Amino acid sequence: MRIPTNVASLSGHTVCGTMLNVTREKLVEAAAEYRDLEARLVTARGNLAEAIVEAAKAKMPQTEIIQITGYSREHVRRILREGGVPGEG
Repeated sequence: MRIPTNVASLSGHTVCGTMLNVTREKLVEAAAEYRDLEARLVTARGNLAEAIVEAAKAKMPQTEIIQITGYSREHVRRILREGGVPGEG
């Protein structure tokens, strides 16, 4: 399918080599931003898991941990097991 050259893009450029470069640059920037945010998310999850383990070791009830984090009971238990906190009863 041929794209008419008089069709304007969102940035006001026509569909041409310049527009393809702008689109490529935008894609490269968006991909870099995504990778950065993904790495930050991994770090944040690790920090949250450490805080969950610390809270449990400080005798915070699991129900409160669950309420604060929004995690399911099983997910909190999994984090606690991996953090070396013994299970309930």
